[in-house]
Amino acid sequence: MCTLLNPQVPHDLELRPPGLRTRIRIRTAMSGLSRLAQHGAASKSDRALEVTAIALVAVFTIHGIDHLNRGLHFESALILVLGTVQSLLVGLAVALVIARNRWAAAAAVVVGSLNATGFTVQHLLPDWFGPLSDSFIHAPPARHVTTWSWLFAVLDVVAAIAFAVAGAVELTRRKRSSATQFSRRGTAT
Repeated sequence: MCTLLNPQVPHDLELRPPGLRTRIRIRTAMSGLSRLAQHGAASKSDRALEVTAIALVAVFTIHGIDHLNRGLHFESALILVLGTVQSLLVGLAVALVIARNRWAAAAAVVVGSLNATGFTVQHLLPDWFGPLSDSFIHAPPARHVTTWSWLFAVLDVVAAIAFAVAGAVELTRRKRSSATQFSRRGTAT
């Protein structure tokens, strides 16, 4: 006698030969692949994290190209060092997202928040922060601030906020998922 263990997975079979009390469970290669595909499927929040990571890298790169186009000779050493650290952190966070590392969502929240704050302080506020400022507000002509500079500075802030929010949503989903799994197992007191 042959019965399906799971009607939705027709290649997961259980055989019970006549006269034997033991059951033989057969899993074909397809059952392993379908389970892997189901297990490896990304959640909506996981996909949102990946999309926002790609958007952040694209906008961050174009903003960096704009910096090179405008010139770096007027930037303070502090801004250059912080920009380098920021680039490394973005690269690390995006690598964690691509690798689907368990720390990716937390890294997205931290890096996205730092980037949004940093871009706002550096470019979108007046020169209130001394060596941390490369303000686009009333920038002298020598800084070559264009409409594209403004556009990509604002898009950088938006992309960084979206990255942080996507990370927070993924962390919330994981927390709810683990709480649901815990409640299904029951609590031992």
